[in-house]
Amino acid sequence: MEWHPALVHFPMGFAVASWIGETIRTWASPADAQASVWESMSRVLLWWTLPALLLAVVSGNLANDAHGPQGSGSAVEVLQNHEALGYFTAAGLVFLAFWRSVRSLTMSKSEQRGYWFTLTAFLMVMAWGATLGGRLVYQHRIGVETTPVSTSPSLPLH
Repeated sequence: MEWHPALVHFPMGFAVASWIGETIRTWASPADAQASVWESMSRVLLWWTLPALLLAVVSGNLANDAHGPQGSGSAVEVLQNHEALGYFTAAGLVFLAFWRSVRSLTMSKSEQRGYWFTLTAFLMVMAWGATLGGRLVYQHRIGVETTPVSTSPSLPLH
């Protein structure tokens, strides 16, 4: 059984939830007590993103190793781009998790906004990679097993 299609949703969900916390902290200007709550929530969710992303990347590599390149040349190109975006996103989110943890509540308003824009950019890259993953499945039919269709009815007709 392939786990990659199920596992990819967790890092995306955690990262988006982290982004929501950052968005509220950055643009809604909550009071200091609330700002620390939003910062903590965002930081913890971003750290949860990392092991979930690791599982998604590893399961994708295992699936690729098990099946090898499939489909036409264009499908292989989409797969290579999908993988590259996954690695790039993982590296970027590790960087952001350390940035958020080290700077925590000491970020100036301009640094906070810079962090938010960087996080937003990496989420866009993650979404682009997810779009390519969907294209592999729905356009190129990679990883989709077809079931032979029987021509005989399953129930006898009377």
